[in-house]
Amino acid sequence: MVLGLLCLSAAISQASAGTANWQSINIVQQLNNALLGKALWYPKFAQPDACSVTSIVPTTVSGSCNNNNTPTNYADDYFLVNVAVAFAEAPTTGTFDLKKGTTVLASVPVASLGVSPYIFQNVHMPVAATGYTLTASFSALTCGANLNNYTPGASCCLISNIAIVANSTTACNNNGTTSATDDFYTVSVQVTYSQIPTTGSLSLAGSGANAALFNSLNTPAPSVMASALSGSTYVFTGVKFPAGVSPVACTAAFSEIPSCARTLNNTSSIPSCSEPQCTISGVQLLNTQPCNGNGTTSSTDDYYTLDVKVNFANAPTTGTLNLGGTGVSLNSPLPSVSASSLVGLTSYTFLGVKFPANGAVSTFTASFSASPNCTANVNNTTIIQPCSTVCNIGSISFADGQPCNSNGTMGGNNGDDYYTVDVIVNYTNPPTTGTLNLTGTNLSLNNPLPSVAVSSLMGSSYTFQNVRFPANGVGSTFVVGFSASPNCTRNVNNETAVAPCSTSQCAITNAAISNNTGCNNNGTVGNSADDY
Repeated sequence: MVLGLLCLSAAISQASAGTANWQSINIVQQLNNALLGKALWYPKFAQPDACSVTSIVPTTVSGSCNNNNTPTNYADDYFLVNVAVAFAEAPTTGTFDLKKGTTVLASVPVASLGVSPYIFQNVHMPVAATGYTLTASFSALTCGANLNNYTPGASCCLISNIAIVANSTTACNNNGTTSATDDFYTVSVQVTYSQIPTTGSLSLAGSGANAALFNSLNTPAPSVMASALSGSTYVFTGVKFPAGVSPVACTAAFSEIPSCARTLNNTSSIPSCSEPQCTISGVQLLNTQPCNGNGTTSSTDDYYTLDVKVNFANAPTTGTLNLGGTGVSLNSPLPSVSASSLVGLTSYTFLGVKFPANGAVSTFTASFSASPNCTANVNNTTIIQPCSTVCNIGSISFADGQPCNSNGTMGGNNGDDYYTVDVIVNYTNPPTTGTLNLTGTNLSLNNPLPSVAVSSLMGSSYTFQNVRFPANGVGSTFVVGFSASPNCTRNVNNETAVAPCSTSQCAITNAAISNNTGCNNNGTVGNSADDY
């Protein structure tokens, strides 16, 4: 009994030194045990709040996916997995839990644990194409252990694999442009499946960060009707992947079962093949020259010249570099140079380019014919006034008017009667070629019409002498103009009115005898010579 009391005293002393699980201690029972000389039951002390799980080891029971009796619902597919969880020491209450996130996959009361490790049998482990975290913990403790990035297997999809066929990669294609953004290469993609739906189609589509790039290259999307499939594989040929970009993913899926899909993450690539993009970085206008009248008196063709320097990078090696637009339309032909002569250069200067001298700004373009997007629109702010002298016909005067002339046709023929007058034409800046002419229906009596060569003109006026005008009692009109300057003309009103002068011809049309009184002998009988 003394020994029992000593033991009880030691137990109580131990309890006072720590935190005892007093639910397991019965003092009266312990005292009775001490008096009877029985073995004492020491109190069991609670574990400190610490994570005592040391490892999580899953082992797949069956490699086959279980569709949970829902063939078209892949969200509830699972694998059977045994999970061995080792721990240092377990608490005395609560449960030992295996979780995916907040979802409890398996649980066992602490009292049923036994020795470490504990094996959770035939756990329905959710399928996943990417890893997730498993957590093992005691409910009586605030922490546990994690197994990160655990992947039991993908869903029970009809599509079991997607892969690039070996040796199917082609060379880079620049897509007919100089931009590397649309360069591509092609591969053959093989899709393996266990069953074929009765309707719909099997298609490829981009996925992940570069999905839009894949889809833009493959338009329309690679697709085959399910009714055309046979066997267990199908190969999509000529599938385009962007050159110089990695990784690029694409996903194969049946349209009737969109959740059944497999993704190919293509981490390989080939370099892009487009030439660097051509750019025109600037255009300089140099060496301005004064106005040139172009050898005419018309200001419409006046021009001045500039040297046009075009700065560029990555010029094409074919075609031409051209200047075009309304601002350079006076140049025939338009300024142009072969691109092959520009290899290795970063600029080219067109010399003596003509621009209109019209007192206004002008615009033009610089562009490479082989690269339609390699162009620059240029505003030429240089203003040069026109310099051509403008032809003008000033006043018209008349002198030395003569009276009517019957033109040698008498007897009332007034149609060719005329009078003459000198016509004095005053002008400025006449052209250097052609003739100065008088024209009009009222000058038809002049044959030929009055005309003088411009080369014969002197000073600022010329007098046409003895110009015939109709003598018909009314005024007349005519036109003065230079043949070489169609716009240098003047309409003239001649208000002089001269009456016609032809007289009617004399003619005896009839003779008759009347009032006959008989013969008279004139007083001389016998002399019949003077009878009447």
